[in-house]
Amino acid sequence: MSKYEYSCFKRIDIFGVPPLFTIRGRPTFQTQIGSCLTLVCIVFILIYILVFLNQMINHKSPDLQSTIYYDEEPPEMKLTKNNFTLLFGLQTKDYINYIDESIYNITAYQSNLNLTKNGIYYFENKKLNIINCEEYNFEIIPDKFKKLPLNNLYCLNDNINLNGEYMKDNWNYIKFNFSKCINTTQNNNICKSEEEINEYLIGGYLGIFIIDYSFEPTKYHNPYQPYVRNLYKSFSYKYFEDIFFYFKLIEIITDSGYFFENKKTIKFPTFDYLQNDIDFRNSNHFLSLTIRVSSKREVHERSYIKLQEIFSNVGGMLKIILLIGEYSIYFIRMLLYKNYILEFFNLDESEIRLK
Repeated sequence: MSKYEYSCFKRIDIFGVPPLFTIRGRPTFQTQIGSCLTLVCIVFILIYILVFLNQMINHKSPDLQSTIYYDEEPPEMKLTKNNFTLLFGLQTKDYINYIDESIYNITAYQSNLNLTKNGIYYFENKKLNIINCEEYNFEIIPDKFKKLPLNNLYCLNDNINLNGEYMKDNWNYIKFNFSKCINTTQNNNICKSEEEINEYLIGGYLGIFIIDYSFEPTKYHNPYQPYVRNLYKSFSYKYFEDIFFYFKLIEIITDSGYFFENKKTIKFPTFDYLQNDIDFRNSNHFLSLTIRVSSKREVHERSYIKLQEIFSNVGGMLKIILLIGEYSIYFIRMLLYKNYILEFFNLDESEIRLK
């Protein structure tokens, strides 16, 4: 076998051993530039870890995903004193609230539409308790209601459930009917004259104050912030107006686990939209307010960074740092070659010049 054939034959050797040697007893050539870059990498990674650990422990910077659903049969919405407050009453044309049973009367009830086994629908009505707001025990931000004319407003004093849709298996809503005062023996004929009543009801406003909520996803413990919302609608006794208030359900699902999923769900009602119908029926009722559940439902999912994500991010960041550090290898190689020349040829550093 010739030298050329022998040389070609050796090139197919996949078990070849790279030649190893040390520089002054060390397997790598280390420089001050490399040491500085190493310290920068260590400090940067430590800061990176501390920042994300702080986010994880203190539940900061959540990953938020919001979805809007339209339910054919809206789920049950529970309105209690802990999540809902309703104040309402009539106002004059000058926006002055008043309660006067000698002018108008209110009836309030919860209506439940049920379906029998025979496929027949029927209503069940339950009378609701409404009281003067001065007697009401406000449990949500009570200080915000102090400036309102509580003695001239009505408050709903019952816990209620809203759910379903018309002509479904189960439909619950609440209704308030307003009617002109009519003298009877039961009310001891206390009604004002027709002219006086008409003067009040010829034009005015239905004023409503409710507790509504704003969603603030960055607040871990209290993501929903209550505030007082004012809604109003004009009316007149010359026509009948049916006003519908729709409330939607908000769900906040929070995954607060450090390693595995740990989800908790909070639900609360918020105002969605208002709708009204007008007709000229011949009735003593001139105004009706209906509160229903909306078919729209909002779901907000919050999740926070977990330990495995931090480790993964650190690994990815380390690769980026090392990739950037590769560009500094050129200068380190120049120093290495310079060291080779000095060592192998026993030259003085002033005698060489690298390009």
